[in-house]
Amino acid sequence: MKMVRTSGSAVAGALAALCVLVGLVSSVVGAALLDSRGFERAFAPTIRDEAVQQIITDALGDAVVDQLHAQDLTQELEDYLAEAGAPSRLRTGVGRLSEFALAGVEATARNQIGRVVASDTFATAWDATLRTVHSAIMTPLTTDSPTALVRLDADGTLWLRTSNMADAVRAQIESRSRVVAGLLPTDRVADLKLVQHPALAQARTAARVTPALLALPWALGIVFGALALWWARDRRAGLVRWGLLTGAALVILGAMAAWMPLGLSGTAGTVADALASGLRAQIVALALGVGAALLLVAGWCWWWRRRAHGRVAQAADASSAPVSASTAAGSAPKESTRTEAGGPGER
Repeated sequence: MKMVRTSGSAVAGALAALCVLVGLVSSVVGAALLDSRGFERAFAPTIRDEAVQQIITDALGDAVVDQLHAQDLTQELEDYLAEAGAPSRLRTGVGRLSEFALAGVEATARNQIGRVVASDTFATAWDATLRTVHSAIMTPLTTDSPTALVRLDADGTLWLRTSNMADAVRAQIESRSRVVAGLLPTDRVADLKLVQHPALAQARTAARVTPALLALPWALGIVFGALALWWARDRRAGLVRWGLLTGAALVILGAMAAWMPLGLSGTAGTVADALASGLRAQIVALALGVGAALLLVAGWCWWWRRRAHGRVAQAADASSAPVSASTAAGSAPKESTRTEAGGPGER
């Protein structure tokens, strides 16, 4: 029976540690996906990554070059000179110069785009966009706020709250023209149906169930931890062992999150690494911080218990030593007495 309880305590402790790992990761990911500020903290570092900035600069620069070639400014200039009666040498020279001019425009455009993308103003605009987009998406998915501009029903129907939209528009134009603002109806305006799709209903259900699912690993961890302590023969020692196990597991998780690559290559890998950098940093900080704290506390408790047991053992040895000495001293005279008493008889 003791073996069964010891084995059950070890298994329950390992499951509790695993639930803590899953709960920590799910909490970080859930906060990044469900909370607007958490979403901003997680994905704001993306635009500050130099590799992502270079990808955006190259994409916008290529678009500028394509637009220049589509307009074919060189041919337009040559046609204009031909219509004006310019010599052929001039038209040819202008064509050659225009190629160098286009190359200069391309280099200047890429340089200016790169400076804008790498600026703090662009990063601030990116952060504001993240908050706005996340709030606009998650509000109808997670709540039924009467002040929201859109409403998502359980059947997947997305409605535009026309009255709220009218209030927003009226607030914007009231400072310019009160007459026009007064003409906008704001009461008893029917909502406008935008779209209906089962996928929207599934997304609504998932977004509203996710908070409960995120709490499930922590609840299971508490249950398994209680069972591990209940089945342990020495509950204090079991708590110390669980702290050491969980702390080591968290440190390993933090190290893996810090060094393990996503396994993607090319542009997709660069963007994925940049997108995951914020989540990775939060997971690493929490895992290493909490894991190191658990290891320190549990290690100190383990050392203190070993030291206390050592002192108890020394005290027990010290208290038993005089008893054994007196016993040996008391038994020796009896033997000599018996020898002396039996000596004459033996003679």
